Amino acid sequence: MWLSQVPLLVPSNWQFVGELARVAAPGATIVIVTWCHRVLGPSEESLQPWEMKHLKKICDAYYLPDWCSTADYVNLLESLSLQVNTALNLAKGLNIFHKINELQQRLIIKLSHSLMLQSVSLTDTW
Repeated sequence: MWLSQVPLLVPSNWQFVGELARVAAPGATIVIVTWCHRVLGPSEESLQPWEMKHLKKICDAYYLPDWCSTADYVNLLESLSLQVNTALNLAKGLNIFHKINELQQRLIIKLSHSLMLQSVSLTDTW
C-alpha cells in the first residue's frame, strides 16, 4: 500500500494506523509518506513552544490534525504488531518552516508577476 499525505486527512493517527493493520494483507508492504514533526530528544517531553506555535498555524490554515513524529508512527505501528523496516526523516537537518516560508514568498511573487504580465498582454490585445 502506498499512502501519500493520507494521515493529514485523518483526525486520529491511532485510528489511521489501526485501519492499516486491519486492511493490510499478511506480509503486505505499507509505505506512508506524510509530514511529521522532528523526533524529540531523550530529555524532551514536547516540542519547543515556538515549534508548537508554527505547527498550530499550519494546522489551522490547512485544517490538519495534530502532527506527530516518525518515531510516534513507528511506536503506533509496532504496538499493533506491525514490523517496521525503515523510518526515514527526509527533512533531517533542515529548518523546514523557514524553507516553506521562503518558497511561499517566491511563489506569491512569481504568481503576482505572472498575473501582471497576463493583464498587460490582455489589455494590449484589445
